[in-house]
Amino acid sequence: MESRAPVVGLHRTLAGVAERARLRGEVSLATVRLVVLTAGVLYESVFLALHPAIASRPMGWAALFVLLLGAAISFAGLREMRAGRGTRAALSASLGLDAFVAFGASIGVVLDPPATYQGMFFHPTMPFFVLGICTSGLRLSRPLVRVSVACNVAAAAFLLTLDRLVGRTPPPGFEPWVLWTVAFFTAAFIADATALRSRRLVHDAAAAVIDAERARQTLGVYVSEEVAAVALAEGGALPGGHRQAVAVMFCDLAGFTVYAARIPAERLIGELNAYLEVMVAAIRAEGGVIDKYIGDSIMAVFGVPSALPDSASRALRAAVAMQRALDRHNAERAERGLSALRHSIGVHYGEVVVGNIGSHDRMQYTVIGDAVNVASRLQGLAPEVGAGILASAAVVGVAGAVEGVGEPRSLGLLAIRGRPEGVAAYAIEAERP
Repeated sequence: MESRAPVVGLHRTLAGVAERARLRGEVSLATVRLVVLTAGVLYESVFLALHPAIASRPMGWAALFVLLLGAAISFAGLREMRAGRGTRAALSASLGLDAFVAFGASIGVVLDPPATYQGMFFHPTMPFFVLGICTSGLRLSRPLVRVSVACNVAAAAFLLTLDRLVGRTPPPGFEPWVLWTVAFFTAAFIADATALRSRRLVHDAAAAVIDAERARQTLGVYVSEEVAAVALAEGGALPGGHRQAVAVMFCDLAGFTVYAARIPAERLIGELNAYLEVMVAAIRAEGGVIDKYIGDSIMAVFGVPSALPDSASRALRAAVAMQRALDRHNAERAERGLSALRHSIGVHYGEVVVGNIGSHDRMQYTVIGDAVNVASRLQGLAPEVGAGILASAAVVGVAGAVEGVGEPRSLGLLAIRGRPEGVAAYAIEAERP
């Protein structure tokens, strides 16, 4: 069977996807915050320039100082998050920054209010506490939303309390308390719902991707992984095909049927699967696709579903690699007291029809044509001519000199069924060191 990398655990993968989405949300928040703070710095600078009386007071500069500090922290944090460095520290700094900036921009007017000051409830910075809570939902974390709510409510409550203690403005009426209480509760609800809903959407999207990957891998157990990917990309297997030049390989174990009759079925399956595992690995390493298993035989194709310009070379390299893999496999079998296995390989290059063959309820992606028949016949003739690998002149001519493959040894024309004129064939061996 073709090896598959296991799908990563669902919960672990979903947590990773959610974390990446949360980081993207944090980057968006930091970007918006930096823009707002930059605009605030410009506004406050112009305001102080136009009101020299306020600029003459030390507390008059508090808002500008806090805005500059907040902008600097936002810029540094944004740079760290985008560079992937110090992300945890950047997130921690960002968490309470909104409340800190709104608080710092307000503390000056509370402690040293100008003549136009009417109380904290009516100050322009008050809505930013609500805005800080609303935007916290983009972090996709309900616990972080609660932290943001706590920070902003605490900062606003402290300013309101300090405003009353200083007592330089008339106490507000009942309506402002109701209005801002409703505003804070509404903002908290919106942020919590945004975080919950967005996280569920991310979770569902990630789960859908994982399900699709699991389906592709499951399908890839029964057909080649490449074919499974094409079928899923095209929305299913549709009847039809096209002509394409490919290299076809057949590999068959010698005497395995007789051997199989002497051992239990469970042991037979285990030994056959162990053999197929190493053979398929060699084939796939060269880009080959397993077309089918026929008992202890393997049919592989090089150049599907996507054409490969060097498919002939790949097929010959794979055949030599399979011979070497068989030697290693037999050494392992010998250590367990098992007899050595022998196989023969036939390789041919030619035009075939590639496509989905069958009915609408049962399809098989395969190749058909004379090239398939010739490769199968060559494999059957290989033991008779004493060749482990028997390749046609067509595949040898197209491949040319192949690294790791020895000089082909001509066997002349071989008579095969279906080809009255015979087929020029070569014995292939590994390149000598």
